[in-house]
Amino acid sequence: MALESHLYPDADTAEYAVDVSSVVHDTKLGGERPVELARFYALIAGLVAYAKNDDLRIYAVADWSLVRDRRLTDKERSTLLRWHRRGRIELLDPADDRLLELAEGSGQLVVSADSFRDYVPRFPWIAGNRDRFLLHVPDPSGTGVTVEPRVMPIPFESEISRKLEEHELLAMGLYDRRGGKGPRRDLLSRLWRCPEQDCPLFGPQEPEFQPLPRFYNDAAHCPTHRLALEDVGGVPRRVQIKVRVGGVVRRRFLMRAGQQIPVGRAPGEDGIALAEHLGSLSTVTAHELSRSHVVLKWTGWKLTVLDTSRNGTRVRPPHGQGPDRVLVNGESARVKPGEEVVLVEGLELLASGREFAFTADDALGSQGGQSGVGDGEAGGPDEDAEGFAQTITTVDRLRRAPEPADFWRPPEF
Repeated sequence: MALESHLYPDADTAEYAVDVSSVVHDTKLGGERPVELARFYALIAGLVAYAKNDDLRIYAVADWSLVRDRRLTDKERSTLLRWHRRGRIELLDPADDRLLELAEGSGQLVVSADSFRDYVPRFPWIAGNRDRFLLHVPDPSGTGVTVEPRVMPIPFESEISRKLEEHELLAMGLYDRRGGKGPRRDLLSRLWRCPEQDCPLFGPQEPEFQPLPRFYNDAAHCPTHRLALEDVGGVPRRVQIKVRVGGVVRRRFLMRAGQQIPVGRAPGEDGIALAEHLGSLSTVTAHELSRSHVVLKWTGWKLTVLDTSRNGTRVRPPHGQGPDRVLVNGESARVKPGEEVVLVEGLELLASGREFAFTADDALGSQGGQSGVGDGEAGGPDEDAEGFAQTITTVDRLRRAPEPADFWRPPEF
């Protein structure tokens, strides 16, 4: 049986759903190029052997961006398009949603190296899952590819935020996956001005709360007016702080490098007042929160907390792994990534993993009584509300392409 005959168009009858993009990019599976379709063929053979089923049915899913990846040969890209026309592969932008829907709704085992951290708010069952995912790995014999069961990681909230931001940056041309370069810091650390004077996104008003520009043709552009933006200077490093009450994110605020902000029940004009968010706590617990409970300091690289309360503050390690560090009045501590500052039980401050894409209405310290935008609903933090409330249009999908006569053929195994 030809290897590609295992690719079935009906997801409901397939035993495995494969993240093709993940497989062909995995250089540990062999090959000399960064992206090779031969790795997917090797995986098909490996899955047949793993399942001990010569009639194995596989549902293949990939990103449309894979078809546009010039690191694949013309013949490899033509093969992907031929499969797509014949229903042997589903191409989406992005493909992750579909893979997780299949795992949740149809029960297929998903073969992927992706941890799907940014999808945990929508699919909470992913965190710690032990029975829905397989990892593609080199066969121990050294001659092929096989799979092994995965235990999915339980991500910190900051990791979820960072992955959500990565998706936004990718959509705007501001994230480079090749060579591990990541965010385009040279562009994201700048302030921009649109030639259109009344531009609501890149006009003269509130320059520190700009949305993401769209980068193409070697220039940053206004997503609304499609005009090249003018660089008008740098922006200081910022950090977004979440206020979580009873497990729900009720507020977010920003701190710029070198800023100190008091936080408490009513810390004054220059602080962040939390009195209006205490309704879900018991009266006794709410009264344990001091008027000025802590002072947060952000250096641009390091976040510290100084206790100024009557009842103390705790710094809790990620996922409760280890004892809390207890601070009393006048003591300070560094807040490491993933750690939470517990003001009173059920009320925590935690740093977002975002570095660049923030909500435009986040307060920068001097609006202590104003509630932040993007409050979570009951049932969990609303991570989707962290970015700008604007529609991000991805690159148009490829619809049709001429079918060349000379298709790429897989190597012999």
